Amino acid sequence: MSTLVVSPNRSLRGAELGLMAAGLAGALILGGLMTWLWGFWPILAFDAIALGGLVYGVWNADRHGRYREVIRIDDDWLVVEKGQSCPEYHFRALRVWAQVVAGVRPSDRKYHVSIRSSGQECEVGSCLGEEERRILAQRLREMLAPAWATPALVTSPSFKTHAGDFRS
Repeated sequence: MSTLVVSPNRSLRGAELGLMAAGLAGALILGGLMTWLWGFWPILAFDAIALGGLVYGVWNADRHGRYREVIRIDDDWLVVEKGQSCPEYHFRALRVWAQVVAGVRPSDRKYHVSIRSSGQECEVGSCLGEEERRILAQRLREMLAPAWATPALVTSPSFKTHAGDFRS
């Protein structure tokens, strides 16, 4: 069984993100307090709006940072689970019918990777950059290749072909 976990690049974990937000919020509150003491109290409304935007931005970054795509491939099945902390989307296909579809779509001119099977399609790697999606597509193609199509079997010294006359 093979498992791929696809997640977005995240430079700060939740605690570090909270610490950064607390520092910025402290600076905003200190600046608002100073402007209030100098008599510019109408500025406090803009300071509150900036603080609200900071809280929303930190919350949104943390939520998107927890996104995961888990791709499991075993002998019979291919399973894709997507979600934040628990699987919110589940795609299951027989491995022999699964096909990796990758390329640039004309609608948005971005490279997309999908797994198609039995009329259903599941996009994977949506949180990755373009080069990472290309690598993911190649890796999935290698993992889904049937055993008889692997180059190791063809180039093996024990694998011999006999060309010539097959008459008895």
